[in-house]
Amino acid sequence: MAEENKDPGYPETPELDHMAKFTDKSQAIGEFLEWLLGERNIILARWPAEGEESEWALESPIPECLDITKLLAEYFGVDLVKVENERRTILEYLRGKWKDAPAPPVKIVVTSGDDKEEIEIKGEPVV
Repeated sequence: MAEENKDPGYPETPELDHMAKFTDKSQAIGEFLEWLLGERNIILARWPAEGEESEWALESPIPECLDITKLLAEYFGVDLVKVENERRTILEYLRGKWKDAPAPPVKIVVTSGDDKEEIEIKGEPVV
């Protein structure tokens, strides 16, 4: 969220802000890795560490099962635990801000060909 748009009580989100700097790059890299793994059936592997026990021959690389999200977070220096905590803090802030009041109405625009329709969704109380 842009600094100028934040309410005064809005929680600080340094890790989410840090992560947002790399969204375009990480999206592109993630899509490429998914393409390698899914479409091309290419796996990534690593050489065994000195003294590492392995069912593979020492001269052979060891296949790696990758969690692409964790790999990208490591590459870009993002702490996923902090990200999750900041997201939860934001949710708690929003719950406290709205308490028993309905969530603000949301307008969405639905398009189909040349047709365009604006729909307003009224919120129920947030609990």
